[in-house]
Amino acid sequence: YLGRELGTQEQVAVKVEAAHSAHPQLGYEFKVCRLFEKNSGFPRVFWFGKEAGRSVMVMELLGPSLEELFVRSNRRFSLCTVLA
Repeated sequence: YLGRELGTQEQVAVKVEAAHSAHPQLGYEFKVCRLFEKNSGFPRVFWFGKEAGRSVMVMELLGPSLEELFVRSNRRFSLCTVLA
């Protein structure tokens, strides 16, 4: 989801997952992002926690999602895009 930081009005990315998912991934993704967030190309994570029965991660918005890029390219990535 696209969100806004209340103080600065900066756009942020919000990822949501059912808290009791059969195969939860968001907590693991949070840990990995924290390890690499000082490296170029990795977003800063602003918050991770549980809210209304869901796991939620709020992070820096780096650009369009892979899904958006995939749709824009008529649901086909070139070999060059995949290897880059």
